[in-house]
Amino acid sequence: TTYDPSYNSSNCVANITVLDTSSSCLSDTIAPAALCIGQSLDVYLGSFSGAVGIVPAAVDAGSTDNCGIASMSINGSNSAFFNCSDVGIVNTIVLTVTDYANNSSQCVATVNVLDTTPPEAFCKNIQVYLAAAGQVVVPATALDTFSYDNCGISTYLINGTTSYTFNSSNLGFNTATLTVIDSFGNSSTCNAVVHVLDTLGFTAVISGNVFDDTNFNCNKVALSPAELRYKLSRVQQSLNYLMPS
Repeated sequence: TTYDPSYNSSNCVANITVLDTSSSCLSDTIAPAALCIGQSLDVYLGSFSGAVGIVPAAVDAGSTDNCGIASMSINGSNSAFFNCSDVGIVNTIVLTVTDYANNSSQCVATVNVLDTTPPEAFCKNIQVYLAAAGQVVVPATALDTFSYDNCGISTYLINGTTSYTFNSSNLGFNTATLTVIDSFGNSSTCNAVVHVLDTLGFTAVISGNVFDDTNFNCNKVALSPAELRYKLSRVQQSLNYLMPS
């Protein structure tokens, strides 16, 4: 801060670096004592980026130097970055400690890269149609709509399997569970509605309350009145389609 004769003042800020210029440090040839952490450093991948970075201080365990430490680096850089390809392997890094006389020493540390973030599961509702055999096979991916994982999705399951078979007993609306699993075993689920339809025509033979319908795989079975009414309505639908009024 400075003042003029009228006591007006102004100030500014400056950084002062204190150097040891004693003969012992000017001619210093003693390297720092680089000391790394004794156990592996656990780091966790980002939930969106699938990456994580560390700085030298993360693996330094109190390195010292007789004239002070000027800088530290990891693998020759100010930081080190890891991604999905580093999960599950031994990641060795080298910490370099340098003093003001440019003496340096190194130590080695290991980094354990972990992915504990589950995928984001997103489902969609679908309609499916029974085939002539009275079944339809739905792959798990049919329910998926842009599910996401920071390291990629490796497995899709519908009701616990890679594909699920619906049949005539599933006509109508069915809740199905989509499970998405990433390469490291993290998983999440969502539910979707699978609307099962049968739009095929068929040949029906009715005697009393006995109905023969090959499309439904129920040849000559006894039906309840409600079931018989449903089958007859399907016959009528087929007739209307074949012989419109």
